[in-house]
Amino acid sequence: MKLLAPIFFCALLMSGSLADAKPEGKAVAIYTIAPKYGRGLPEGRGWFKLTLDSRGRVLSVAVLKSTGHRVLDASAIAALRQWRFRPVPENYVTMPVEFRQRGKSASMRLDYQ
Repeated sequence: MKLLAPIFFCALLMSGSLADAKPEGKAVAIYTIAPKYGRGLPEGRGWFKLTLDSRGRVLSVAVLKSTGHRVLDASAIAALRQWRFRPVPENYVTMPVEFRQRGKSASMRLDYQ
């Protein structure tokens, strides 16, 4: 089990109805895993809501705004379901996920506070 996999946590500019949205929820991630993403896959940005149980485990992941590609949404959901958080009174976290190709490499960004 890896603790806090190396993931870039940075602000993303989003478009559409969630343009002014910010990550919500005060849970602290104690285990993360990055979505699978590689060269040749499409780019996209989406928003996801994680519902947590009282022990900080992810019960469900809902797509608030799709990345525009099923393969990216499915990759984000599969990874986010494996995250673990320190237990807090709030039982949800909302966050954007961005998939982007950069030159010869592919990257994935998460914005989580």
